[in-house]
Amino acid sequence: MSYQTLYKPKDLQTKPSVKILAIDDDPLLLSTIGLILDEQGYKVCIAEDGLKGLRSYRLEQPDLVITDLQMPVKDGLDTIKLLRTWSPQLKIIAICGGSLASNHDLLHRATELGASAVMCKPFDADQLVETVTNCLDVERSLETPIPLVATDLMQAIAEDQLFLEYQPALDYRLERITGVEALVRWRHPVHGIIRPDKFIALAEESALIHHVTDWVVASAARQVAEWHADNLDLAVSVNISARDATDADLPERLCGYCRDAEIAHASMTLELSENAAMRVAIEGNSVLQQLRLLGFGLSVDDFGTGISSRLELTGTPFTEVKIDRFFTATMASSHESWIAVETMVDVARNLDLGCVAEGVENAATLDALREIGCSAAQGYFLSRPLPADQIAQVTRRYSPGKRRQ
Repeated sequence: MSYQTLYKPKDLQTKPSVKILAIDDDPLLLSTIGLILDEQGYKVCIAEDGLKGLRSYRLEQPDLVITDLQMPVKDGLDTIKLLRTWSPQLKIIAICGGSLASNHDLLHRATELGASAVMCKPFDADQLVETVTNCLDVERSLETPIPLVATDLMQAIAEDQLFLEYQPALDYRLERITGVEALVRWRHPVHGIIRPDKFIALAEESALIHHVTDWVVASAARQVAEWHADNLDLAVSVNISARDATDADLPERLCGYCRDAEIAHASMTLELSENAAMRVAIEGNSVLQQLRLLGFGLSVDDFGTGISSRLELTGTPFTEVKIDRFFTATMASSHESWIAVETMVDVARNLDLGCVAEGVENAATLDALREIGCSAAQGYFLSRPLPADQIAQVTRRYSPGKRRQ
């Protein structure tokens, strides 16, 4: 058959028969799109070129088609033209590599032929889901938003309402916990515990993100020093934003926090989401280069969702990639997920980068990652995020040669 149905919808009540066809000559991209949209409850079919995509459309009759514009056999423009002829009401998303500016004429032509929306690679999971949702006009049930303003966040920083939890990562080679990821939370006096996805956007919009990052780095550095004093040899990873990565003063401040805590720069890795990482790295970002020269680790977080290429990673200052949980969560039961993870591990190995898999939730996944040569694993099967004073207990559970009890 010229198509392959990858997934079944998980939430039939929310999206009762919504079917999406993805057409692209990049198999890793197709797998990524399938995994992301499967997580949202859609049924996804794939095709490797325009001709196969047209055949798949006749067989599957999808509600929406996502098609690359630059493909062999039959390109995306011809594909869109025929699809629109067959179905004037069909929703079509056109995608292509590069920027909007460099592909203006191509994307304009796609819109003229009937594309409902356009996207440029690399794009992340949130952008893909939002574009699909807007095209399909799927009604989403949203949580009641927490009314937060910049002054609330300023007060939280000043009054120590922020706090950190730490999620351990298992090093496969050493068979022990060698590092933790610092995860910031907000203990709000009215709204209770607020997770970062609810306030980091506010921090970025209000230019408070540097203050949040500084607080996280300083706190994490002090905690690492405490662990070292207790003979716990742990490194820490902290998340930074794209705005942080363009802050020329960031390296000096981070060095100061490490100096105050008396820890080595190598004890800290800075994580940047894949989309932001590739954008700032391609622009020749000097801040990242300087941080690497100073000895800090640099990690591409959520690897696989931004759909960067090996070529884009080559020559960048990054020392590690973190495979997104979209892939690891289903790799033990899905051949497509297994192949996607294996490909990303190979990319990391060939570029001499560390490779951490997030979202490990069972023993089968933990063993599978070890089998394909992943460097480290992180997830709820190993440990949920914990207060600092509970990390020592987890490290003892995973001492060399010892499996989880």
